[in-house]
Amino acid sequence: MKQKIICVTGAHSSCGKTWVAEMLLRNLKGHWGALKYTKTSLYSRVTDETDTAPPEKDTGRLRRAGASRVVRIESPYEGLSEAVPLAMQLLSGCEGIVAEGNSLVEFLPADVVIFVFGKDPENLKPSARKVLEKADIRVYFPVQEGVWIQEVKERVGFD
Repeated sequence: MKQKIICVTGAHSSCGKTWVAEMLLRNLKGHWGALKYTKTSLYSRVTDETDTAPPEKDTGRLRRAGASRVVRIESPYEGLSEAVPLAMQLLSGCEGIVAEGNSLVEFLPADVVIFVFGKDPENLKPSARKVLEKADIRVYFPVQEGVWIQEVKERVGFD
């Protein structure tokens, strides 16, 4: 069976992407992995944080929400073409992946792209404008769990 991929993107940092990813992981059945992308300026690193994710960090939140494996990519945009395949190898045993980060949409064959608006829908960082055009589902604050989660389940074939 083909691995399902859900990309969670957003308007800017702290707009609620991790919260949406947590809600997905809590509501999807099976063994789902989580992939978190953090942009850096100089180096690339791919880390399996399944057992080492600090509880207060996003990777820890994703693990507590139910991710079977949690992988973090730290990289400049230019390094993603090498980093993403390495991360996907680490997540190969998962039925599906919830991937958080705008730039990942360009490197992953997403089944569903979710775009999270922050409290101010007019506040969009430059990378968000391009990703918004690819979004299948748009989530606005205050975020309510029900309808959009059911739509994601239907789109990936888990109802």
